[in-house]
Amino acid sequence: MGTKHTDPQTRALAVEQVRAGRSVKEVAEELKVNRAAVYRWLDSGKQKRAKRAANPAPHRARRRGRPPGSVSRSGEVDALRAQVAQLSAESEKLRATVIRLAVA
Repeated sequence: MGTKHTDPQTRALAVEQVRAGRSVKEVAEELKVNRAAVYRWLDSGKQKRAKRAANPAPHRARRRGRPPGSVSRSGEVDALRAQVAQLSAESEKLRATVIRLAVA
């Protein structure tokens, strides 16, 4: 057992064997991997399945990397920049008004 990178086939085999009823300890010893790693691989699969079940998206949208109806990252950044500029202008107007009222 070591801290080496484990290939995806070994991970899949470990998960499959544990799900088939073998103990994590047996599988880890046979594949010469750490038991904690096998538990992480099992947990990782559960989390991925839960995310897919909670947020199903059409197959084509997943291939493009964005869920349907989502805004591109650059479009979102542009919208936020415009909002910051608008809020800055409003803040400057309010500051000027407060100063004018304080002086009067």
